[in-house]
Amino acid sequence: MRKIVLIFAVIFILTGALTAALNIYKEKRLEEINQPKTIGNIEMQRFLQTWSEYLESKASRKGISQLSLSTKEASEALPSATVEWLKERGWNANRFFYVEQRLKAVVRSAFFQYHSQKMTEILDAQLKGENDKVITDNIKSLIDLQSKNMNIEKVTRAEIELVTPNIILIRDILNGKEKYHPF
Repeated sequence: MRKIVLIFAVIFILTGALTAALNIYKEKRLEEINQPKTIGNIEMQRFLQTWSEYLESKASRKGISQLSLSTKEASEALPSATVEWLKERGWNANRFFYVEQRLKAVVRSAFFQYHSQKMTEILDAQLKGENDKVITDNIKSLIDLQSKNMNIEKVTRAEIELVTPNIILIRDILNGKEKYHPF
């Protein structure tokens, strides 16, 4: 009889723990669903301002590269003081560092797409003046490769257009070389 009671007690405890874990998972999933995957102008401006402050503050003393290498979410990997610092500025730590990584990807993509387009123009010009089939086939292969790799980061056209007018400034702010100022 004791064994049966013990088994039911263990099952009851495990069920409660599993239910609590599922509720936490659901809350995190709802938070993720409610957060857009893309970045708009207002969020970018707000992020860049806070990012500049973050890099200058004591809140950034935990290495940025350490955080990006972590398998934990930012809210779990960062010291609670840093999470609180971000919260005081209206940011969820997970969203803040998602925007950082996304914005860096958009900047990389914008640079890559620009250079890829220029490379394609050069290859097209070479193709027009070439008569050798082997060389023309190689040039066509290079052009195809450029177009296939054009959006390797999976960013939207709107995001590219968002950063393009101020891409150097945005890159420098992200790298901590420049302080934010509205543009």
